[in-house]
Amino acid sequence: MIIKSLFKRIIKHFYAKIKIEEDAAMLRQEKDELKEAIKNHFSNCQDNKKLLFFAHEIKALGASILLNNIALFFTDNGYKIVLVTNPGCEINNEMLNRLPSGVLVLKMHNDSEWNSFLLKEIASNGVEKCLANTVISGCYTKEFKELGFYVVTLIHEMAASIRILKAEKMVDGIAEFSDVIVFATEKAREQFQKIASVGIKGKSIILAQGIYNKAGVRVSDKKQEKRKLNELYGIPENSIVLIGIGAVNFGKGVDLLIPTLFELKKHNRGSRSEKAGLDYHVIWLGKIEDPSYYEWMRTEISNAGLDDYWHWLGFVQDQSLYYSIINAADIFTLPSREDTYPSVALEAASVALPIAAFENSGGGSDIAYKQNGHLAKPADVVDYSGLIEYLVLKHDEVFSSCLDYASIVREEHDFLNYCQRIENVLCKWDVAQTTL
Repeated sequence: MIIKSLFKRIIKHFYAKIKIEEDAAMLRQEKDELKEAIKNHFSNCQDNKKLLFFAHEIKALGASILLNNIALFFTDNGYKIVLVTNPGCEINNEMLNRLPSGVLVLKMHNDSEWNSFLLKEIASNGVEKCLANTVISGCYTKEFKELGFYVVTLIHEMAASIRILKAEKMVDGIAEFSDVIVFATEKAREQFQKIASVGIKGKSIILAQGIYNKAGVRVSDKKQEKRKLNELYGIPENSIVLIGIGAVNFGKGVDLLIPTLFELKKHNRGSRSEKAGLDYHVIWLGKIEDPSYYEWMRTEISNAGLDDYWHWLGFVQDQSLYYSIINAADIFTLPSREDTYPSVALEAASVALPIAAFENSGGGSDIAYKQNGHLAKPADVVDYSGLIEYLVLKHDEVFSSCLDYASIVREEHDFLNYCQRIENVLCKWDVAQTTL
């Protein structure tokens, strides 16, 4: 019996040793393949045209889409990029395939030794500049810096999002080790600094993004576009179309449109509006980020008797269809509770679509106020429904203001200029003149 037990232990030890040796051989092979991939990617590329990008995720959401478009600018201008992704992050294959060929995507692991090896290999191939995206990059900012990278970090989160992500320590990492931190608005910078225990004076820049989705930026024949939209989604001809765009989650405030829509329909049964009797329909474009939140919303919409007035379209990749829908809408609803600087608000403003937003909700409310001069009280659906009614009732007056602002937006938020500023900062060309 003792001999049998001893034999089993020997066999077990023997196979365990083989497994360790196999794992070590596999790891060596993976490292060799990684070295070769990075070396080949940067072959025949000048050191000043090599970049490291950090992506929290690669999916159909604002910060990720923005980074994809920034990558396109750099590769169009002769740069080669290695883009590293956060361990375990969501990677959407369609978004991945839309990245240009000048981008090599490498996944970080939940293994600090592997990640250090990966970053050291990138640095050893002459890469000196790093563009880190979102507050999550704060997990690695210290390591980026210690490896000699010049680190520029793009911050897209405001205070509530940072706390929900439990990212306070990441904020400190960014504040201490980033060379330059880019914020879209002054408010976002102020909130970041209140959370950070390290000062950022002299290393921050306020730079609102440009309009990267420009394929359909035009003020078109709304009647013709609306006729197409009504036919496509079975919306009655005399309806007021409210469009919302963004991830379906709590921060975007999509749920606030349910009582808003109910309030608008209730008003239409009376004579409060000069256009009493109009139907309001909501069209929402965007990825379902939180399935449980979405299912809860569907139940609430059904319970409120609004199924026929609510249309989910998901993420629309077809740019022609995307702008056809925007141009056909009557009001752009931006019910965000918190949103640093939504590109979709810029897109709406660029085609003179009136924006309905809440006060103090982020950069989107700034855009809306500059455009039409009106905002609703924070998360007040009665006030919000009144704002929408006002924008509809005063259409001619509001549209004139929106039209004036559309030309300003298109000029001030040119995406090429935005990317050139990012390039200038990465290459240290105008840092001294712009940092705060």
